[in-house]
Amino acid sequence: MSIKIGHASIDENGKIVGGNIGDQTGKEICIRNWYSKPWNVYLECTDPVIADKATSFMEQICADPNYGYDQSQRITGYNSIKANGGKVVGAKGEFDCSSLVSTCYRLAGLNISPSSTTRSIRANFMATGKFKLYMDAAHLTSDKYAKRGGIYLKEGSHVVMALEDGTGDKNPYKEPMLTIRLGSKSEGVKWVQWALNQDGFKIDIDGSCGPITDQVIREYQRKHSLVVDGKVGTKTRQSMRR
Repeated sequence: MSIKIGHASIDENGKIVGGNIGDQTGKEICIRNWYSKPWNVYLECTDPVIADKATSFMEQICADPNYGYDQSQRITGYNSIKANGGKVVGAKGEFDCSSLVSTCYRLAGLNISPSSTTRSIRANFMATGKFKLYMDAAHLTSDKYAKRGGIYLKEGSHVVMALEDGTGDKNPYKEPMLTIRLGSKSEGVKWVQWALNQDGFKIDIDGSCGPITDQVIREYQRKHSLVVDGKVGTKTRQSMRR
């Protein structure tokens, strides 16, 4: 069973601008099952208190018919809630997908602009120091590794918020970390490739240590002031386990 997500979708006329204030269809801003857009970025909040508060605001806004979708009025929802003392009930306004997610975290106490867009969300949220970035297939093609408050993003297109934890283990690749050399093939290589993705390197998790993996390992070692030899030895393994 898929987790639940909260998002802003489209106005009552199937358009992005011009609708009436509020949710006329019950689907302009709503809770629904997770789906693959497909996504190209997953952002996980490292502060569980802020994440839970942001998710609570998302749930309240999705349940309140006084909030709807309109890109031309995308900040009116945030401004109305702010003027209402930070309370969702009693205010009304419009959002689009990115202003909704940003507003929920802003109301939760995160220093983030409520006017963030799908093109700026990744940079803006990462700049707060409260998020981890995932771009590997395990996190993007399934909701198994979702965390409450997690953000699924297709840059330039759409963004949603996870309202529940997924059922998967936090680390989808628990195979032993092996010393790998160019051309070797092992399940341990997948673990290394997964670890590299967690450190911000974009690499396919295919279990094959070809030229790209070898190059990224060397870049990782340079970044962490390790011996640059392309091998995952003791010190490199210890660094990746942090």
